[in-house]
Amino acid sequence: MSRAAEERPSKVAVDALLADLAPLPVRARAMFGGYGLYMEDVFFGIVTSEGEVYFRTDDATRPEYEVAGMRPFQPNNRPSGPKAMPRNFQVPPHVREDQATLRDWAARAATARR
Repeated sequence: MSRAAEERPSKVAVDALLADLAPLPVRARAMFGGYGLYMEDVFFGIVTSEGEVYFRTDDATRPEYEVAGMRPFQPNNRPSGPKAMPRNFQVPPHVREDQATLRDWAARAATARR
């Protein structure tokens, strides 16, 4: 991996996130300049090229994100199709700052109803 790739905001963010989520069985796969997050082969989150983190939601969990003022993921440079991915919401800062809460929200994202 090049030094530039190692210093991308998404790489720095995903490395820190994986450390915070341990010991959950989370892995990241590079995609579109960012990363997809998987737990036991279930896609549940996104780390954008800017290092922002989004988790999958469902009707039970989405209100917690909305109350915190978070918005759904909106891909950059998407010429066609939906402008936002309404099931994936940005993780609130207070959740990112508390490892136990972050692990709980990640586990719920991985089991969010489809």
